[in-house]
Amino acid sequence: MDLSLKFHKALLDTCQKTRRETTYNPSGLSQRLASENGVVVAKTLLRGKDQSGLARLLLEGRLDLSMEALMLDKEYKDLFTDEERDIARQRLIECKYTFPAEAEMEMEENVAENPIESTPIDVTSIFVPGAEFRRLDLHTLFAGQSYGRISTSSRFPFIMLFTGERGEEYGYKDGWNEEGIFLYTGEGQEGDMQFIKGNKAIIEHVDDGKDVHLFEYIRTGHVRYIGQMICIGYKVRDKDNKGQDRKVIVFELMPIEVVNNSEIVGATELSDLSLEELKNKALVITNHGQGTTLKERIVQYRERSRAVKLYALKRANGVCEACGNEAPFINTKGEPFLEVHHTRRLSDGGPDHPEWVAAICPNCHRRTHYGYDAVSYNDKIIKKIIETELRIGAK
Repeated sequence: MDLSLKFHKALLDTCQKTRRETTYNPSGLSQRLASENGVVVAKTLLRGKDQSGLARLLLEGRLDLSMEALMLDKEYKDLFTDEERDIARQRLIECKYTFPAEAEMEMEENVAENPIESTPIDVTSIFVPGAEFRRLDLHTLFAGQSYGRISTSSRFPFIMLFTGERGEEYGYKDGWNEEGIFLYTGEGQEGDMQFIKGNKAIIEHVDDGKDVHLFEYIRTGHVRYIGQMICIGYKVRDKDNKGQDRKVIVFELMPIEVVNNSEIVGATELSDLSLEELKNKALVITNHGQGTTLKERIVQYRERSRAVKLYALKRANGVCEACGNEAPFINTKGEPFLEVHHTRRLSDGGPDHPEWVAAICPNCHRRTHYGYDAVSYNDKIIKKIIETELRIGAK
């Protein structure tokens, strides 16, 4: 049998084995294999940023069923370049995969001189509302503190919040209010809560360029993903839920889709502002809820998010801030079509510092998220925006 066809069949067999032996169904890969050559599919996926399949297999504890592991099989060595095999190997190393002894020997003998850039696992592809995980697996994949309510990842720009398990025993009581805001109690079991460590990370997450992801316990050691949130403020209570006298911080978390999908009163007026006026709107430093009502804070964050987007588009003036080409077409509003990309965060949308967003063409936007050189290309965009902002400030 032709070696290419043999690899194709082996990859199909691996998909079937994955369905039988795990809870993960690699349907996307199976569909592609129905119409494309397996070697071509593997090479294409290897150069993309989407590593959701690898992430799922890591959570299942079955990295041996990954496409990357099959590519490193000695039998298929001639189908892939040293650089491609090096990417596959690096991905598995980052997931702490235990290689077979034969593969370990090959790693020592044959390391590519110029490896293609490896891209991080696409977190957003597995963070789907309702998805369930073992908390231990989340920390294996993303690092961060494996205990407590607030975990800051050392590998990715986001914060994981956990609610539900035995919280009320320590005076914590979280939940949704009538306005659709999730009230989340800060950490600190004894004495007054302070804005340090995890509490500080939450209140400063927007300015630090970090996303917030909320999980709830469904049973011991297992959590369900609720969604991505934005902290729009906090309140300080004088008693905890056990009646003890102490300062308790309660954060107000708003789902990011509420920010992104809501129409803003006065949006038309915002679009009429100058570049400098939009930047000032985007840079409004909130007092984190002190002296304002909850409804006022919701409107404020929506407006700030809108101002950031409009600022980036007006700064670009119809030219992609990544490749320098003109917008590919004019939209239905008669404006050049560009997409706003957040350069520090894994997700797009919501408030951010105007110097950390870029208005770029759809092609460049996909490259920052799915290109094999996504990380270095994003770094180039960051450098360009910094230079642009310096020129604007010098005027």
